[in-house]
Amino acid sequence: AQEIPLRVLAPGRVTVDAEWRSDSPAANETALLTLSLEHPGTNRIYARRTAKSPLRIEQQITPADIERGKRIVVRLQNDDRAKVKGRVKVTFAPAL
Repeated sequence: AQEIPLRVLAPGRVTVDAEWRSDSPAANETALLTLSLEHPGTNRIYARRTAKSPLRIEQQITPADIERGKRIVVRLQNDDRAKVKGRVKVTFAPAL
């Protein structure tokens, strides 16, 4: 698994987009990855999805979430044997 730690200092929406391709062209049709957004300070998983590429999760971060800790983690996990390459984009839009 790959983890991307983030510090969220204000309430708002976190959006995570991931896309990937397998090194094996035959595996591209079935290459499933699990994308999750976690709050390690509370052992809470905000969102988790397992699917083929592309994959998106969104989560609203509240003031109460930030009080419990400003660190969140984007986790991308490949449970398949096929290696994959791709990109992950994390966007934060503060609440106005």
